[in-house]
Amino acid sequence: MIQLHRLSHPDQPFVLNADLIMRVEKTPDTVISLTNGDKFIVRESMEDVVELVRRWRAGLIQQALVGTDAEPAPLAPVVHLADSRPAPASE
Repeated sequence: MIQLHRLSHPDQPFVLNADLIMRVEKTPDTVISLTNGDKFIVRESMEDVVELVRRWRAGLIQQALVGTDAEPAPLAPVVHLADSRPAPASE
């Protein structure tokens, strides 16, 4: 869920299920169209909405991978396939 502000009520934040967003338009106000046909005109820019959704999704993935209380897992070392091939036989 992402927190936004309606253009008509900028002092009253609301949360929106980002999974329902079908389209975000700049007309010049930011209009969010949902899959169920609802539309919201929000104070945030189109770029801000996209960034909020990106961060929300990244947070979900991180929680699924490492858990909510754990530190992020260290990255595994990179293994190059070229390094693991046997050397060509000499003639």
